[in-house]
Amino acid sequence: MGLADAFRSAAKAAFAAVGDVKVEATFKSLGGSTYNSTTGAVVESMTSTVIEVIRLDIKSYDKIGDHLDAVSGLYLILAEDIGSTIPKSQDILIVDGESKTIMDVLTDPVKAVWEVGV
Repeated sequence: MGLADAFRSAAKAAFAAVGDVKVEATFKSLGGSTYNSTTGAVVESMTSTVIEVIRLDIKSYDKIGDHLDAVSGLYLILAEDIGSTIPKSQDILIVDGESKTIMDVLTDPVKAVWEVGV
């Protein structure tokens, strides 16, 4: 087992250990698009997978002039077991009944864990 495999295994074990912290989400990934020459319509394909995520509600403050403005954000931690699809901007996550568009994607060097900002 190489170092990358050991890291993936450790990340998977850590994700499994958090138990009740995880919530269910639906990950929708935009695929390629096809052009229908008869109708002129462009149709985008989308794959949908039910996954578990760790939800992180973040609140930070930015100083603008003489006051602080609160900035809220939602970040989700995904394990590598999301199928063969790599999360990317414009994909969609449905969490707690709310559809969120992925705006930012961060991962580790071996792509074992993903952090996505929505």
